[in-house]
Amino acid sequence: MDTLRKYAPGTVVLVLVVVLVYFVYKVLSLYFENFQGGFSTLNADWGTFGDYVGGVLNPVFGLLSFSGLLLTIYLQGKELKEARTQFSRSADAQEKSEKVLQQQANTLIRQQFESTFFSLLAQHNKALESISTKISEVSASPVDLAYDHVFDWDKESLAEAKIAMDTHNEDCGHYFRALYQLLKFLCVCIPNSALVSKFDVVTLGSAPLQDSEKMYSNIIRSFLRSDVVQLLAVNCFCEIETDQYFKYKLLVERYSLLEHMPFDVQGNKDPALIQTIGFYSRSAFGSSDYLKKVLAEGVK
Repeated sequence: MDTLRKYAPGTVVLVLVVVLVYFVYKVLSLYFENFQGGFSTLNADWGTFGDYVGGVLNPVFGLLSFSGLLLTIYLQGKELKEARTQFSRSADAQEKSEKVLQQQANTLIRQQFESTFFSLLAQHNKALESISTKISEVSASPVDLAYDHVFDWDKESLAEAKIAMDTHNEDCGHYFRALYQLLKFLCVCIPNSALVSKFDVVTLGSAPLQDSEKMYSNIIRSFLRSDVVQLLAVNCFCEIETDQYFKYKLLVERYSLLEHMPFDVQGNKDPALIQTIGFYSRSAFGSSDYLKKVLAEGVK
C-alpha cells in the first residue's frame, strides 16, 4: 500500500503524457489524411475537421481535469497526513516535556521536605540530649527525674501517672513539644499528604499512611530510648477528644511509636503502662513483642 502511494504521482503524470502524445498523433494523422495537397479552402472541410478535433479534444481535457483533481486530492491528503504526524510528534514532545517538568517539580518538593524534616530532626535530637544529660555528677538528668517520679510505686493508674508527669512539664515539656511539631510536620507536609489542608481529629484518624511517611517515622522512632517512650505514653494520656493531647495521641498511634516500649519498670510490670493497652489503639504498638508477651500472660 505504501509502495502504491509512493509511485502514484509519477503514474498519473505518465498517463497524462501518453494521452497528450496520442492526441497530437491523432490530430496530425487527421491533417495528413484530409489535407495532403495543402490546406482546404472549403468551409465544410474545416467544419468537419473542427468537429472531429472537438470530439477528440473534449474527452482529453475532461480526463486531464479529472486527473488533475485526483492529483490535487492526493497531494492535499499527503500534506494533511504529514501535518497530523508533525502535530502528533509535537504533542508527544510536549507531553514528555511536561512529564520531565513534573518530575523535576516533585523532586524539588521532596528535597525541600527532606531538608526541613532533617533540620527539625536535628533540633529534636538536641532537645532530647539536653534533657538526657546529667545536671551534675550526683544528680540525674530531667528524663531520669521525671521517670523516677512518674513510675514510683504510688502510681496505680495511667491518670495518676499523667498528673505526676505534668509536674515535670518544666523539665521535659519542651522536648515533647519538639517531638510533636516534628510528627505534625511529617504528617502534614510530606508530599501528597491528605492532611495538608485540614489537620483535625477526623482526618488524622482516617488518612492513609504512605510508605514514605512510615519510613520517616521509623527514623524518628529509632532515636527514642525505651524510657523516653514510656514517658511519652503517659504524656499523651487524655480523657476527651477536645483535649490538647488528643492529636498527639493519634500521631503516636499513626506512627506506632510505642512498638519498642517495655511494660515493666525495674523488672516489674507497671500498672500505668499496662493501662496504655486499653487507652491506645493496637496500631500504636505496631508489631511489639512486649505487647504480645503481656497479652499472652492474660492482660487485656
